[in-house]
Amino acid sequence: MTSLELPNPWGGSCWFVETTASTMTLALELEGRGEPSGTLVLAGEQTEGVGRHTGRRWESPHGKSLAFTVFWHSSALSPHPLSISLRLGLGVCRWLESLPWTASPSVALKWPNDVYLNGRKVGGILVRRRLSLETGSLHAGLGINLGQREFQGDYRHTPTSLAAEGLALEPREALAGLLPSLAHSLEEVQARESCEKRLWKLGNWLEVLPPGGTAVKGKVLGLTQEGKLILETPTGRVELSSGE
Repeated sequence: MTSLELPNPWGGSCWFVETTASTMTLALELEGRGEPSGTLVLAGEQTEGVGRHTGRRWESPHGKSLAFTVFWHSSALSPHPLSISLRLGLGVCRWLESLPWTASPSVALKWPNDVYLNGRKVGGILVRRRLSLETGSLHAGLGINLGQREFQGDYRHTPTSLAAEGLALEPREALAGLLPSLAHSLEEVQARESCEKRLWKLGNWLEVLPPGGTAVKGKVLGLTQEGKLILETPTGRVELSSGE
């Protein structure tokens, strides 16, 4: 692992590793050895990246994906009712919108933790809380497809990448541009409204499967202050805190 010369908006250290099983695991190790809040670790290749649900994998081939984890002590983040995964997703959306596309892209925030580009998944966010006697912390792992042209594995819907949509970016260049956008969205007071404007399927019907529950179908109305998804179903309005 080597030091990465990169401006960090949270003041922590930046590290780079060529290959790792999981940047989330590395970030936990870095916190355990005393690295400061805001520390970040970027991987050239991540071989065992995971999704939010057990058994889900995140494909991060060498040099073709932006895969990193950053952690913060809970006291270092401004209090905000909206979930951190949505606020980080908002930062990713804004960064994508700011890139020099030849044609304006369709960028959407798919509740609760994915980002879509032109109708297909381009990135995902995994947030884990770590509790201790001294202070809690939040670890956020982000994965964004940059250079992939093909995707291995069994997908219900084939993902996309920046390259597949016509834009070439190297991981370090992408990270340098993304970090200020993430920092801004984490502090934004009107983050919920900004997320709602980019919410995937807003105003349309959607089927959501809560963990261990029965699928819920309804029209997407928006988000609560905490980031729950509001659906108007045939039997009334419901608020979902988790699902896919």
